[in-house]
Amino acid sequence: LFPYTTLFRSEIYRYAFNKTNISSLQLPINLKILGNSVFSHCSSLAGNLSLPRSLEIIEGNAFHDCSMLEGSLVLPNKLTTIGGSSFSGCGFTGDLVILEGVKEVESQTFHCCKFDGQLSLFDNLEEPEIPTEVIEAEEITIKTHSRKKKPTLAEQFKDLPSEEIEIDTLTDEEKQCML
Repeated sequence: LFPYTTLFRSEIYRYAFNKTNISSLQLPINLKILGNSVFSHCSSLAGNLSLPRSLEIIEGNAFHDCSMLEGSLVLPNKLTTIGGSSFSGCGFTGDLVILEGVKEVESQTFHCCKFDGQLSLFDNLEEPEIPTEVIEAEEITIKTHSRKKKPTLAEQFKDLPSEEIEIDTLTDEEKQCML
């Protein structure tokens, strides 16, 4: 339990426990916001993750690379936004349940997770074959991040002056072998 989180404070700020050795977690029942990278790279954080019903926003990378987390993940009904890569690299081994309150799931949210159970969108589907067929546009937005094209080496060094130089690295004996 986090003693500094009082009734007046409903957010755990970004990077608060990033790369720490915490092994278990009990979140306050009045928590509304988990900040960016708040528990990312907590490689000792193990067991099931229980999120409070009051939670509304999970910012990007919140639990990124918490590979020892396991079991199912049920996202609370008040949760509206899940930031990019929030759970990427987590070791969840059960079901993933996304309840109807979720409106926005950013890119790579569950990238490299090991879920091997059932995916339930809005907690009323049996086994959706293609989840995007059941998602209405006004209900959920999936954001993607476009990356700039990486310039080639020729493009990177095009303005540098250059000179072609022929270098002979073969010995006389090696030259004779080639004839």
